[in-house]
Amino acid sequence: MSYLSNSQLEKLHSWEQSLFTDPKNFTTRITNKNRNNGRLELKYDKEFIFTTHGISGGHFYSESNLTPLLKENPESVFKKWDAMSICVVSDKAPFFYGSSIGFILGIPKQNILLTSPEDLWFNNHIGTLFDKNIDPSIKEKRVKNKKIINNGLLSIHVKEKIDKILSPLELFTAPKKIITHKDIHNEVIVCGKPDVNIHRGFPKTGTIKVKAAYVLINEEINQKKEDIIMKKEYSYISQISRRFNIPIIFIPGLIK
Repeated sequence: MSYLSNSQLEKLHSWEQSLFTDPKNFTTRITNKNRNNGRLELKYDKEFIFTTHGISGGHFYSESNLTPLLKENPESVFKKWDAMSICVVSDKAPFFYGSSIGFILGIPKQNILLTSPEDLWFNNHIGTLFDKNIDPSIKEKRVKNKKIINNGLLSIHVKEKIDKILSPLELFTAPKKIITHKDIHNEVIVCGKPDVNIHRGFPKTGTIKVKAAYVLINEEINQKKEDIIMKKEYSYISQISRRFNIPIIFIPGLIK
């Protein structure tokens, strides 16, 4: 039996992949506003909605701490993660998490575990390493029947939201308890591993697809093309793009 009620299960249909923007149909063009100062002008489709996974800046400042997402095929890496954090963004709510680079994903709706209009401070790759935040006390009456917790997929700090599924529109419009500037983005927890039975009436989890890599452009900042290309994060994402034939698109947005 699923841990979600019937009404919550119905909301999973709002995460159908066909309802999200296909990066192949999203066009951006970067030009210089002024040849003298090199400021950027970014022309793009007026409306977009993407599910994204941002790469935290701490994961590419040194080779020793480089995330496997920038060394291996990202789709193969996601398959190893029991549960992972993503962010849904749109032209009206362009609040990304992580750094100025990341991936646009195609996520089967049956892979959605829970949603939150605020930052959950969720560890991104539960299932690969021992996590001291995993709650060993599964004897608590209020959670003993929550299969997803009993299987060790979720941490203590997300238990209270275990049965909460919101549609993308509800996430964008929900009131937010802003504690720090990073809390403004929403968060969605999804299952990375394929072939897992989670929700009744839905197929097993599917493979999370990497549809594109993204580079954020903030038009409010006096950025130049040369500044973007010379950044270390752009160097890493361009290498992954070439190795695994992943297109790169430029998106207007803010890091939160």
